[in-house]
Parts: sequence; structure tokens; C-alpha cells
Amino acid sequence: MMMQSWWLHTLVLLLSSTSCRTTAQSIGCPYGYSYLSHTGRCYRAYDRENTYDEALATCQADNGTLAMPRDNTTNNFLVALKNAVSTNKFFYFGLDRRDGPWNYVDGGNLSYTDWAEGEPNFISEDCAEYFPGIWPHRLRNYWNNGLCSRKVGFICEFEAGAVDGGWSDWGPWSACSVTCGVGEQTRDRTCTNPAPSNDGADCDGHVQETQACDPTVPCPALDCSDLYPGLRPARNFGRYQNQCFWSSARSNLRLNYREAQRECESHGGILATIKNARVQTFIKDLLKNTTGRTKRNYWIGLDDLNRERVFQWNDGTRLGRYRKFRSNAPHKRRDCVALWRAANWRLWFPSKCKDRMPYICQMDYNVNK
Repeated sequence: MMMQSWWLHTLVLLLSSTSCRTTAQSIGCPYGYSYLSHTGRCYRAYDRENTYDEALATCQADNGTLAMPRDNTTNNFLVALKNAVSTNKFFYFGLDRRDGPWNYVDGGNLSYTDWAEGEPNFISEDCAEYFPGIWPHRLRNYWNNGLCSRKVGFICEFEAGAVDGGWSDWGPWSACSVTCGVGEQTRDRTCTNPAPSNDGADCDGHVQETQACDPTVPCPALDCSDLYPGLRPARNFGRYQNQCFWSSARSNLRLNYREAQRECESHGGILATIKNARVQTFIKDLLKNTTGRTKRNYWIGLDDLNRERVFQWNDGTRLGRYRKFRSNAPHKRRDCVALWRAANWRLWFPSKCKDRMPYICQMDYNVNK
């Protein structure tokens, strides 16, 4: 009785680790069968005693066959299964040599063995069986070759039906993405309860969900110059919505277009993009307040260097409907765009990229950077 209780406990552990907490019936196993996810098949140990052929017929009546342990994981599962039914009986499984060499009942070649010491032996014993679970250790639960006419227990296997995927429980929420203000946090789940198998459907829905989070700590009011201290003078900064703009001062070296691009990128930004009239007006007013008495052209982040007359902003987007070119006249060899000083920076002026002039950088206003 103690031995049988131990095997019952072992079987419970095996089932819980392989069935993903689903019942065998919910994943297409006949009543009384246990599911092994390792093989995607269902198994049942019968303690009623049959000959090998009678056992095979019983399994076939369930649209199955005698169980075939093709690897150590499956073999251990079958041992636990049969010992949960009886520890003092032999049990047939689907292996015999009645047609010559040892083969599985489906005709497959023998690729894994767990014979007891000295087995197989007698040439008249052509059907494989498990030794009982209470026999001496050198024989216990190992394979034996026995007479096919002997009546013993047996183990059937059955191909499980389609297993549709099921979601696990949601995991814990992640830490908030910010330490002040409003951020977001995520949590995940997996399609493993059970995992889809045997052509079953995947889980319907999302692996991850997001919600807003508030650490209840107000963010300090920071200026753009606080976020980008490498750009000076600080008074040349301006903020529009969630973007910081900075214009180079008279004391800064004038740069060609490529140099200006690299300079803005070195501070985590790009040359300014002007995609609507509101941004245009904001930058015009910014330059009016910071440029001094002498007006200059300023590089912005627009060019057609990749394809003639197909302008692209430095953030990778194509030029949209908003465009303020001084003229629609051809501008061959003038591939880089500047704000035109003669129009108080209300118009765009295609220029030679090698020209040297001040520039306007644009960076994200992100207090959590």
C-alpha cells in the first residue's frame, strides 16, 4: 500500500507538469486517459488481465493502440501510470518480435530500450511487458520479454484531439516607466494554459496589456536648457508643445548642412522640422527674439539629397502639404533648405549644402530622459 501511494504521488506530479493544468478530457482524451504534452497523446493503464492480442484489441476499440515508449520521458510516464493502477502486476506495452526483430506495434523501429538486466532472454517470449513495481530493484519497472499468451495488465495510447491554446494568468504589473508625472506599465501573459497542439487554435487576444501609472510625484518644471545643457546660450532655447528648439548664436561657428546635422545629432536631436504654420510662426518668433540685429539664413532639416525634388525631413518623413518655398523654380544643385532671412523667416530657401550658416536644432522635451 505504501508503494502504491508513492506511485500515485509520482503520477500526480507528472500530470501536473505535463498537462498545463487542463483535464485530459478538455484536450481530446477519452474518459479515463491521461494526457502527456511531451507526445501530445493520451494514455491509460488497465489492470484487467488480457493476452497481448486481447490487450491490443481493447486499445484499438478506443481507436488507439498499445502504448509505445520511444524515449525516457514517455517511459517514465508509463511506469508511473501503471504503478498508480497496480504495483504487483506485469503490464504489456506496444513492442513485440513476432514478425522478426523487436518493433513497435505501429511498425516503427526500436530506438529506445529499458530492458532489465539479462533481458530479453527466452526465444519463445515475444511480447514486451513491464516488471511489477514491487519486484526487486534490478527488475522493478524495467522491460521484460514474456509470453504473448499470458494474461497481464496493459497500457493503451490514443492520439489526442486538437488542443486549442489557453491563456495563463496575467503576470504582475511592471514598474512605472517614469518616476514622476504620468507614465505607463505593462503586464504579460502566455499562451500556455494549455499551449496549442495537434493543429489547435492559438490564443485569441494580446500577450501584453498597458495601463497608465502615476507615481504621485509631480515632475519639477524643467526648461529645455536644463535638459540639454550642452547647447549654449540657454536663452536661444524655446519650447513648443513637447519639442525643444534651439538656434545657434552669432558666436557659434557657421556650419554647412551636413555639419549642422551632425551637431544637432550629437545633442540627441535633428535639424528642425516645420510641418505646419504654427511651428513656422513659433520658430520665426524664436529667431526674432534671439538672433540680434543682423538677420541670417538658418538651416532647417529638409533636403532632397536622396532624390531630386523629393524633399524629406530629417526625421525620415516625406514633405507633406505644408510647404513654404520662396519659389517653385528649379533649384538644381541647391538641395538643402534654409529659412530665408529676407522674408523674416516665413519662407524656405533652397541653398547649396556646402554653404555655411547658423542652424536650428530640435529635440524632444522629455523630463524622464
